[in-house]
Amino acid sequence: EVLDADVVCVAYGISSRVCKEAVRKARAKGIKLGLIRLITAWPFPEKAFAEINPDCKGLLAVEMSIKGQMVPDIKLATKYACIWLFQP
Repeated sequence: EVLDADVVCVAYGISSRVCKEAVRKARAKGIKLGLIRLITAWPFPEKAFAEINPDCKGLLAVEMSIKGQMVPDIKLATKYACIWLFQP
């Protein structure tokens, strides 16, 4: 789902289930949204980021943590800009 994506969501846990449905609905409407679903946060799955479309416009970190715990790891794993969303 990331090979042709314009935007890629990065999520784990319950947030990844929500993202999976969002990707399904977006793709049905022709929006190229992808998902990298982390199973474990350590070691960080840097190989998954190597498959991202080189023309990807950005990444969207979706997590329940207010501090954005994945953001530094995503920035280290990829050259793409990371937008951080949280739920207080």
